[in-house]
Amino acid sequence: AVGGARAEAKDSSRGLITAPGAATVKLAFSECVAALAPFPGARCHSSHWVRFRHVKRIARAGSAYACVLDDGTEVPVSRRRYGELKRKV
Repeated sequence: AVGGARAEAKDSSRGLITAPGAATVKLAFSECVAALAPFPGARCHSSHWVRFRHVKRIARAGSAYACVLDDGTEVPVSRRRYGELKRKV
């Protein structure tokens, strides 16, 4: 599943989520992010990476922020990464 819309780490599993579906991979999350380097995207949270072309907007989510993707999924954005992500999206 090359060029996923997003990647996430949950507990001990890592997932790559694409339009056709999702896959669990046996890589460290940093390795997943490195493998996605050819695709324009960024790590928006310690456990989340998003591909820019799927980000519709960055919205307030209570006292935090979230990337709203084209499929309606909301992915958390850390305060530390908000400024950089906002400039790129």
